[in-house]
Amino acid sequence: LLREIPSDEDGDFSEKKLIARYNGDLANGLGNLTSRIVTLIDKNLDAELIYKENFVDANVALKISEIADTYQRTIGNFKFHETLAAIWELISFTDKYMNDRKPWAEASTNAEGFLTTMTNLVMLLHNVSRMLLPFMPQTAERVMNVLGIEPGIDPVENFKFAVTKTAGIFPRIEG
Repeated sequence: LLREIPSDEDGDFSEKKLIARYNGDLANGLGNLTSRIVTLIDKNLDAELIYKENFVDANVALKISEIADTYQRTIGNFKFHETLAAIWELISFTDKYMNDRKPWAEASTNAEGFLTTMTNLVMLLHNVSRMLLPFMPQTAERVMNVLGIEPGIDPVENFKFAVTKTAGIFPRIEG
């Protein structure tokens, strides 16, 4: 509802729109992205990714910083629909980064490239979950749990992300 309806205006709500938003943003978006990242780490790195700061891509760090700035500005002005739109912009960026880098191919052809890609994907997803915490605390904590990180903890050099593969975070709703 917060994403669909501006907090300072009237909005249009329907069950059909809610289901479409849920399936699009949550089941197909955040849930699928989380599952893909965790599966790649589980399958190719024995469920553990050791964080190395030198693997963080400058473009990824810049995008996280830009979204964090928008997040702070919009949440401070109670523009929650804009805050959530910024978070979903980061999710879209993460999905595009994954599709561009093709870590499923890198895993067998470029070990260092794969580690770079996975480090960036985990950092992006971790930042998404941190930003979602005030809006969707249980969801944010579930994402953090599958990444093996506790809320309020930021990874430092050699931090071990011990991922846990689980059933989908958001099963699709038929309707």
